[in-house]
Amino acid sequence: MSDYKVIKLRSDSVSAWAAANPVLQNRELAYAIDGNGMARFKRGDGTTAWNSLPWITNVAAENPDYPNYLHNWYFANPVNQRGASSYTGPGPTIDRWKASSNMTVERISNGIRLTTGSGAGSFSQAIEQPFRITARQVTVSVDIISAATANFSMYFAYGENFANTTSGVIVQEGATGIKSFTVTVPGYDATSNNLALVIRGGTAAATIGLRAIKLELGNRSTLTNDSIAEYTEQENICRRFLIPLAKDTRYRAEYIGSTTLQFLIPVTNYMRVAPTIENTSALSIRTLSAGTTGVSIASVSVLRRDPAILISVSTGDSAHGLNDALLYLTAATFLNAELMM
Repeated sequence: MSDYKVIKLRSDSVSAWAAANPVLQNRELAYAIDGNGMARFKRGDGTTAWNSLPWITNVAAENPDYPNYLHNWYFANPVNQRGASSYTGPGPTIDRWKASSNMTVERISNGIRLTTGSGAGSFSQAIEQPFRITARQVTVSVDIISAATANFSMYFAYGENFANTTSGVIVQEGATGIKSFTVTVPGYDATSNNLALVIRGGTAAATIGLRAIKLELGNRSTLTNDSIAEYTEQENICRRFLIPLAKDTRYRAEYIGSTTLQFLIPVTNYMRVAPTIENTSALSIRTLSAGTTGVSIASVSVLRRDPAILISVSTGDSAHGLNDALLYLTAATFLNAELMM
C-alpha cells in the first residue's frame, strides 16, 4: 500500500475562481463549488484563463450530485402499475402522475403523449417532502420527442389547494429537444407543504410527446437526450405510494372479534403512510375454502404494521359468528398512499 498516491484537485468557490482567473495546465481538472454546494468542473488547455473555459457539461444526468426530485421521470419505460396504455383525466395515470380533466396521457414508443380535450388540461406530480427544495433555486428540464402542436407551459403550483403558481416556461408550438426553466421555489410557509410540478396545455386538441423530465437544484440542466432511469429503483419508490392487490387474492384472519376481523397484508415496500383501499367493494369475507359466508362489511380501516398493512373489517352491530375467515378480493384494487392534489 506504500506505492499509491493521492491526487487532489484544486477547488474554490465560483466567485473566488472568477476573481483569480488562473490558467489551468493542459488537461488539468479543477472544480468550483456553486451556491447550492454542488461541484462544477473545468478542464484546462494550458493557455485559456478560467473565466473563458467552458464548464464540463457531460455529467451523467443521475449523478448523485444532481438528484432528480421527481419520481417515475423516465417516460420511455415508466412504472405503470395500473397497466393501461391510455388514461383520460381527471385521475391517476402512470405511477405518481395525475391528469386533470381535458387531459389524456398515452404510452407511445419511447415516451408518453399528452393530449388536451375540448379545453385546457394538465399533467402533474405532487412532490414528496417539498421542504427539500423550498426557498431554493431549481431547474426543470423536459426532453420533447414529438413536437408540441400548440403552446404548453411548465410551472409549479403550491400552497393551500395548490392555488398559487410560480413563473415557468412556455414550450412553443413546434418545439422539440430539451427545454428548461429555472426558478426559486417559494418558502416553506408559502407552500404549506404543498408543491407540484405542472405541465399544461392551454388550448383544445394540443399534443406533445415527452421522453423524460428532471427537477434538480441549481441553475443548470443535466438532463440529456440519453438519460435513463434504473427501473427497479423507480418501481421501489412508486410502491411506497401504490401497491396492487390482485383479483382472487386471499388473506387469512389474524384476529377475530365478535364484530371485527383483522387481516395482515404482506407488502414488499414500506408505504409512505397508512394507505386507503381504492375499491372497498372488492373485499368480501369468505370461509377458509373461499366459500361465501353471508357476512356483510360495514366499514374498513387500514393501518401500517411494517412491513405489512393491517386491514380491520367491521361487521357493524351484527356478530358474524365466525371462528376463522379469509379476506377475499373479488376484483383487483390498490393500496393507495398517494399525495393529494
